[in-house]
Amino acid sequence: MTLGGRIGFSTLGRAALWLLLYAFLLSYLHPELIVLDRPATGGDMASHYPSAVYLRDYLLPQGKIVGWQPGNYAGFPQFQLYFPLPFLIMAALSLVMPLAVAFKIVSVAGLLLLPPAAGRLVKHLGFKEPAPDLAAVFSLCFLFLESNSAWGGNIPSTLAGEFTYSLGLSLSLIYLGRLYRDIDTGRRVTGNALLLALVGLSHGYNLLVCVLGASFFLLTTRNWTARFIHLLKVNLLAFCLLGFWLTPLLIFLPYTTPFNFVWVINDWREVFPVILWPALILAAVGLGFSLIYRTVHDERPIFYLLYLALVSAVFYLIAFKIGVVDVRFLPYVQLLLVLMGAVSAGRVLSRPRARRLAALALALAVVLWTAQQESYISRWAAWNFSGWPDKPLWPAYEKVVGHLKGDWSSPRVACEHAALTAGTGTVRAFESLPFFARRATLEGAYIQASPSSPAVFYLQSEISAETSAPLSQYNYSRLDLDRARRHFRLFNVGHYVSASQETMRAALNTPGYVLEKRYPPYAIFRLEDGGGGYAVQPAFRPVLALTIDPRRDGFTWLRQTDAEVPLVLASQVNPEEEQLFAGIIRSGELPGQIRNLPRQPLPAQGRFEVLMREEEIIIDGARPGVPLWIKVSSHPNWKVEGAPKVWRTAPSFLLVFPTERRVRLYYERGWPDLLGLALTWGGILWAVGLLVAQVLGRGSKDLTGAWNGREPMTSGGTRRRGRGLLLLASAAAAGTVLYLILAVDFQDPTVYFNRGIKIFRAGDYARARLVFQAALDKFPLSPVVDQTFHYLALTYFKQGDLEKARGTWKRFESEYPETRLWPEAQYHIGLTFLDQERYEEAALAFTVLTARFPESSWADEAGRRLLELDELSWRREYEQAVSLLGQGRTVEARLLLTMLRDQATRISLAERAGYQAALCLVKEARWSEAETALGDLLREYPDGQVALEVRFHLSLARLKLGDHAGARTGFQALSEEFPETVWGREARRMLLTEPRPSH
Repeated sequence: MTLGGRIGFSTLGRAALWLLLYAFLLSYLHPELIVLDRPATGGDMASHYPSAVYLRDYLLPQGKIVGWQPGNYAGFPQFQLYFPLPFLIMAALSLVMPLAVAFKIVSVAGLLLLPPAAGRLVKHLGFKEPAPDLAAVFSLCFLFLESNSAWGGNIPSTLAGEFTYSLGLSLSLIYLGRLYRDIDTGRRVTGNALLLALVGLSHGYNLLVCVLGASFFLLTTRNWTARFIHLLKVNLLAFCLLGFWLTPLLIFLPYTTPFNFVWVINDWREVFPVILWPALILAAVGLGFSLIYRTVHDERPIFYLLYLALVSAVFYLIAFKIGVVDVRFLPYVQLLLVLMGAVSAGRVLSRPRARRLAALALALAVVLWTAQQESYISRWAAWNFSGWPDKPLWPAYEKVVGHLKGDWSSPRVACEHAALTAGTGTVRAFESLPFFARRATLEGAYIQASPSSPAVFYLQSEISAETSAPLSQYNYSRLDLDRARRHFRLFNVGHYVSASQETMRAALNTPGYVLEKRYPPYAIFRLEDGGGGYAVQPAFRPVLALTIDPRRDGFTWLRQTDAEVPLVLASQVNPEEEQLFAGIIRSGELPGQIRNLPRQPLPAQGRFEVLMREEEIIIDGARPGVPLWIKVSSHPNWKVEGAPKVWRTAPSFLLVFPTERRVRLYYERGWPDLLGLALTWGGILWAVGLLVAQVLGRGSKDLTGAWNGREPMTSGGTRRRGRGLLLLASAAAAGTVLYLILAVDFQDPTVYFNRGIKIFRAGDYARARLVFQAALDKFPLSPVVDQTFHYLALTYFKQGDLEKARGTWKRFESEYPETRLWPEAQYHIGLTFLDQERYEEAALAFTVLTARFPESSWADEAGRRLLELDELSWRREYEQAVSLLGQGRTVEARLLLTMLRDQATRISLAERAGYQAALCLVKEARWSEAETALGDLLREYPDGQVALEVRFHLSLARLKLGDHAGARTGFQALSEEFPETVWGREARRMLLTEPRPSH
């Protein structure tokens, strides 16, 4: 029995192929560990598990999918900005198995689904066997790609925590294949819309590729109207079905943190590594054949795959401009090209002359090739799925967690970011404190979901020897635990966990940190002020900032103030509300006034109680009219009882002006959520209506009557006009894309910086300066802003413009005082003074550096420069003394030289000064004192730089004192030991001219 045409696979052959495929894949994923009832670890994976627990145990029983999570980032709406479908499946599976097992099964579901999804796509495109089965096998090359672990879709990215992307990728392949199959029949609108909605609930990047990739069907006038209506139906219905989640996501974007950056790719082999080369070669050969011998009908599926890859590549090029991460689109380029290679191979093997087992042999070769390229996947999977208890640092971590146990009302915990924490199972282990200890911490997995993320990662940089710095639009600080104390109080942090020796020493030496417990390598410090509380009465009346960019202004307030005066951020207020504030700063005025906010004292804080729950904050004992600062992330869904409204404050918190003594804040659905729910219910009713119409035999024909490949009855002129309009629209779209690609060139601050560095290293300092200055103008806050400033200063320094170089480095002190480059900048400031021979100012700069940062490597360099300056100072004194000696002013010279002999720090200088001081005695004919001084000098420096001169003058002094025998012995030894030296020859001359004593 054969399948798929003339040759295909036998049932037995196909079964063998699929058995081989899954046996190989599962052997690397360790199913025996997946079914182990332990939460997974590794990368972000561990941080996702508490989300599954929160959904199952709290949100779903409340009838919600999206709700407030107080455990990370000062709180955020869980699943508003992340993808709930995989977690809903986990919760459903947990009804029949442990949640930890369900979590691991769903986390690999996208990987296991990808081979059949790839085969289904190829089959829906109309390719005969064995192409669909080979597509499934070839997908292994993509799955086992090890050149990246963060782009998405492959096994390493999934093990790092990107399992939602993997599931969305597989579902998107099925959708794109079904769409191709159904586009000319108009059928299955409901099924395809539901599938597209599931893609969106799995991952947004997959949704973008699906929606824009469908534009392929609008590139021809054939059935254009019918196709457009079909796509419109599918996409509108999918949007409605997604409404409950997508609508609030879009409306609440101003209350999130943008997370877009340009991934730096240094080599094309990062995108197309060796493991993909065989498939890519086959794809290139097949595509070349299609271009040379193509027919539109036969080759349209190939061009569909190529078009989808092109759409993904375009998304990659414009990603930063539209606010997304560029490399998330490259997996589609890789995978689609691999599938094109499988199609090429399948076409060859489908010919009658091919042997029946050739396809199975090729599949085996692909498996062997893939196995040869794998190096770490199996070990990583075992690490992840074996769970927490097997990890080397788990005992210490478990004790830390046990010590910190509390509830949502307990102060937050801040933890140092340190690579060694990976020994617990993941470097991000402390993000799971809300799960293990029911204690809120700062960081979490969902960076974009909270407006507090920039402030959180800024605080992380203040308390960590190494910092992650994930946000490309914000800058960071150096380790500064004293400054961090103010921010700890702002965020109601009661405990600090250090991981490195450097931070532990710093905490022990910084007031306000009390060592509570040590579980090496971790040390738990209690903050003396106890965190301050989740709701406090500020010491000063709030100031109002009218702003159009609350995220930027809130972050500026955090960096440049003492965080004592609350800054309320609003776009507009009415006149009555203006009376609530100590002052009002208009839009654009904040940078100039931020350091001098009005301070209008408020009465001393009274006693009140604060109760924190998941989605509720209750405050008893508030003073009517006196503001309360709530240290929880702002969001429009926060409502209040006992106060007129909720205000947004810097950096991203809440503030209310109570009218009653009891104030209750609660998180509930807002109008965007209700609108989204209405859209979803409308979509469900629409889908049901379509299904009913299909059952009744209606809806099988499009409004244009163009289904089933029948083109509408139109004249040739109409067709020509349609083609002209389509060509014009396509050109406009291509022009827009080209503009976006060109417009986004070097728009990421890191890309700007790297471009400037390349020019700088080529020695073109003037052009590099233009790039660095443009980067500073465009991105005044970024992780590389201080490095950009530093190299801007270096361009002046390299060109000898020391005043401008020093002025640029000095701007650190006022504009970026928290920079980790401050020691290096201060060192270079000292160098500029040194090059200008302004030695006292140089010494002051180096001294300040060594005092402020004694453990810095730049302090060591500054110390060496100070020694050189010290020597330079002594050398100038020495040269002055020698000059006095040359002028015959021997007394003045001798006093200065004696001082230098006794105090100079370098031995060579002390020796020379001692010799010159003795020489002054010689010139003054004070022979007895000269003999003593020269003798002492020779005993101290017997092999010194001026030892020969000393020996000669010592003999001369003895001669003058009448010790002819001693003098002769000295001259004799000097002439015999060093006959070729000046002093050896002088000694011989003295022996010849000295009269012999008479007997």
